[in-house]
Amino acid sequence: MTTVLALGLPELPDPLGKNVLLAAALPTSLDAPSVGPLLDVLADSGEDEPLLVVHRAAQQGQAARVVHLIRSSLELQAVARISSQLSPLGCATVARICAELTGTFQLAGGSVVAAAGWLEQQLLVAAWLPTVAKLDQVELSLGHHLQSFVPGSQFVVCLSPERRVDRLGAQALELPRPELLGERPHILLSGDGSLAWMDATVLPAFPRATVVRQPGDAASAQFWGTPKAVEVVGRPDDLEPVAEAVRTRWPASPCRWCGLPSPTGTCGWCAMTPAAAEFG
Repeated sequence: MTTVLALGLPELPDPLGKNVLLAAALPTSLDAPSVGPLLDVLADSGEDEPLLVVHRAAQQGQAARVVHLIRSSLELQAVARISSQLSPLGCATVARICAELTGTFQLAGGSVVAAAGWLEQQLLVAAWLPTVAKLDQVELSLGHHLQSFVPGSQFVVCLSPERRVDRLGAQALELPRPELLGERPHILLSGDGSLAWMDATVLPAFPRATVVRQPGDAASAQFWGTPKAVEVVGRPDDLEPVAEAVRTRWPASPCRWCGLPSPTGTCGWCAMTPAAAEFG
């Protein structure tokens, strides 16, 4: 079974389901005091298990260095990374789903790595913002920037299943619906800003959703460009259709180089291509 490491991501509340997830802070440096606790946790989890590391794209460089250190210190060969463009809370939810798919549903870790982009699109990740002046996660028009300086302006920024920015006005806003989100999604609600848009926009779209409050943090405030952001992350209540879709679309077979199950194409564990494996 694949071990999933959520590197530098917030911990999620238990109501979202059981998992085999290890949560760890991203070490600020590569010295022994910073990295030692992480290596101890991984060593205790079992060195023979493939390791899937999920982290934010903004931390790509530091995460790559930590993974290199993990490989060399613990002599782990089977280590794969998923780098997500979503918010910290959205990225943590991706890690949780990966853990459940490889744990509860026994999917091959290589299949989950290959399906990472599609898995992100099965989430609703959006936020209410009073301004987009400091937002750099999506492309903004000059009009969006100018509207940020109008008193009382409000925006809804969506990262998944599509990226877009809408200004809240008199007309009702319809949120995009992921393909497999279902009628009873779990919705994480985080932030200290206005909750009025939850009542006006989110709850009418998902009246049977289970809403769980998640404390805000500095990383999310930095990501959204304001401490007043109110974020929602919705994920499917039932992961069985998701697991079946991954199993069907990304069937795995043993890699001819490293032997770990992975879909046809570049192996998610050793990065070997079929042609290179044949040549080797």
